[in-house]
Amino acid sequence: MQNNIQLIIGLGNIGDVYANTRHNAGWWMADIIQQNFYAQTPWQNQTKMHGAASKAMIKNQQVLLLKPNTYMNNSGVAASSMCAFYKIPASKILVIHDELDLPAGSIKLKLGGSAGGHNGLKSIDQHLGTNKYWRIRIGINHPRNSKLPTIQNQSVSDYVLHVPSKEDIKLIHQSIQKAIENIHLIISGEMEKAMNIIHAV
Repeated sequence: MQNNIQLIIGLGNIGDVYANTRHNAGWWMADIIQQNFYAQTPWQNQTKMHGAASKAMIKNQQVLLLKPNTYMNNSGVAASSMCAFYKIPASKILVIHDELDLPAGSIKLKLGGSAGGHNGLKSIDQHLGTNKYWRIRIGINHPRNSKLPTIQNQSVSDYVLHVPSKEDIKLIHQSIQKAIENIHLIISGEMEKAMNIIHAV
């Protein structure tokens, strides 16, 4: 249980206008986890945690869930507040976020690494003082890789705040489902086994 996960943080932006946008893919997966794993509590806004919090039971292990309501750029405020209150080290955190550098339908698990321009990760790195936490990277495609000129010419900041195509939504949810089916391995710290399954094409 040395590498077990105690806290899952889904990144996104609060508000109906952002709910279905690419940048909220982390929230999508957090919601599915909360709905499917016998959540002990509904999502509850916690002022001190700067987000909506819940608890789920995955393979007899209780896991804390958090969706920051600070907007993406200040996600670290919520992450650090939760970690400080429950005394959770960075190594036992799983952050779920959208990833421009992966195609829709691809999903990856990794420990640490660069924030890669993702403002939510930058904020978490800053507030935790480390980047040594686990991440699930949900591929959303990069606008420059699109075949549509209207999307190719979008800025990244504009692109992530738009709703994906129906095809991409389907692919993104398929990748999330693949991770969900193996989330018990991640929670229990069987990271290599989880990666071998999740990363397989």
